[in-house]
Amino acid sequence: MVSQLANNILERLSDGNFHSGEELGEQFSVSRSAIWKAVKQLDQLGIRPFSVQGKGYCIQDGLQLLDPVKIKTNMSNNSLALLSELDILQAVGSTNQHLLDKLASGIDSGSVCLSEMQMQGRGRHGKPWQSPFGLNIYLSLYWRFEQGAAALAGLSLAVGTILAKLLKNYGLLDVKLKWPNDVMCHGKKIAGVLLELAGDAVGPCHVVIGVGLNIASTRLPTIKVDQPWTDMESQIKALPERNLIAAQLLENLLIMLPQFEQHGFSAFEKDWQANDGLYKQNVDVKLADRTLQGIALGVDEQGHILVQQQDGQVRAFSSADISVRMS
Repeated sequence: MVSQLANNILERLSDGNFHSGEELGEQFSVSRSAIWKAVKQLDQLGIRPFSVQGKGYCIQDGLQLLDPVKIKTNMSNNSLALLSELDILQAVGSTNQHLLDKLASGIDSGSVCLSEMQMQGRGRHGKPWQSPFGLNIYLSLYWRFEQGAAALAGLSLAVGTILAKLLKNYGLLDVKLKWPNDVMCHGKKIAGVLLELAGDAVGPCHVVIGVGLNIASTRLPTIKVDQPWTDMESQIKALPERNLIAAQLLENLLIMLPQFEQHGFSAFEKDWQANDGLYKQNVDVKLADRTLQGIALGVDEQGHILVQQQDGQVRAFSSADISVRMS
């Protein structure tokens, strides 16, 4: 997407300090004019380094670029044994789509893609997921399930419990799960899950699990999102290193998947119920042709949300847009 020189300069400026054009030119054996042109290329990544006469260029607050060595170093042998491939990209349309495209040529279960940014990141119902460069985690993991699509009920909820536990371990408070695939903190979205499937209902099923986690999005106040959102940096005093967060998220996901294969959602139902942000809330259930009202009563063994309707009947929904009804 950008030249190798621009990439080299990006890595140098990621420390958050000023570096003069002369210093960079000497380091990379190019002219100051070439440095200037390469710095301008960083606009393509949404990065605009400060330029101060007499001091040089600087990326305010620096960047923690993803590093496969650092990520693997912070993972256990058990999870590394389940990791077949780790791709770290500078930019991609969508990490989920990247893995789905690779399915045609054949990839191994446990293949992972992380990207510094997404240009076409998406969430549920095709809604865009804002994906600025170098500030968050955009991760997709491919897993092959031999049991077929029917055995995947509740998988997105199980992934949500992994995210909630990870955030709580880092000291975030009031972390809740919003059925079926949002993670909230103080009522604002901080992470989301997107599952995409290929295969048939009875044979082997290919699943790409996409996770977006906001780490430092509030550094860019111009980001426009259609709902309240937050990030880790806003919620805790000491933000962990980004590669460590990526490693622990990947570790937990890889360890979780064999458990889900063996036990299904039942192994994670209790954790979901303990973090259910909709429980006993008055909700609107938006279906394709109408909107129903009721009270959310948790989820069943399949991960379907249970809603007590106004007539007293409890109905399970496998797919719907649920929102808290404002009184």
